[in-house]
Amino acid sequence: MIVQLVLEAERTGNAAAICKREGIASTLLYRWRQKVKEGAVASIQAMKRGPKKQDPVKAELETENSRSIGCRTTDMPTAGCGQLP
Repeated sequence: MIVQLVLEAERTGNAAAICKREGIASTLLYRWRQKVKEGAVASIQAMKRGPKKQDPVKAELETENSRSIGCRTTDMPTAGCGQLP
C-alpha cells in the first residue's frame, strides 16, 4: 500500500492531492518515498554480479565425465576403463 502511494505520487506528480485523499501528512509521504528509494538502491546493490557459482555435484560429474571421455574400450578389452583386468 505504501509503495503504491509513493509510486502514484511519483507518476502523477501531485503528492498533495494523494496526501489529502489518504489523510496523511505530506512529510510522511516524502519519508516513505525516501525509504522506498533507499530500499530499491540497496536491493540493486545486493544483486550478485559475475558468473554464477556452479553446483559442486555438477562440477564433480563434469570432471568425471571429462576424464572418461579420453578412455576407450579398446584400450583394455577385458576390463572397463580405469579398472584392472
